[in-house]
Amino acid sequence: MIEIKLHDTVIKAVILMCVFSVIGCQNILKARRPMVGLGIVENTTNSQLRNVKVIHLPTRASVSTSGILPHQRLVLGFEPTELRGETAIVSWYGNGQMYKVTLDVPKVRVTDKADIMTLVYRLHTGGRVTAHLIVGRYP
Repeated sequence: MIEIKLHDTVIKAVILMCVFSVIGCQNILKARRPMVGLGIVENTTNSQLRNVKVIHLPTRASVSTSGILPHQRLVLGFEPTELRGETAIVSWYGNGQMYKVTLDVPKVRVTDKADIMTLVYRLHTGGRVTAHLIVGRYP
């Protein structure tokens, strides 16, 4: 009798673990993409950048400007929207050279109570670009 009860307990425990696993997987599948309400393109160089453009793929959402002065930034506020871009193409002209960089859009795990985020692209000397998602409105 004891052997049978132990066997039943093990079966119940395995079933319970399976149920919790399925529930956990559903939460992962339901994970939202970040909500972004502000986009920034920062010029960290000592020279003016011209014809600056950022395109997100696969959505083809884009922003462009004719120029960003040294150590200044382009700030674009908009109604918070889900960040659906996966790849960004950032292009600009600076120091007598045309640059075009493709990089992954930053990814973060979003909870149900997540804040609106700011997406920041920093353009560096030598054609390097970094991208960051920052919680809240970036100053």
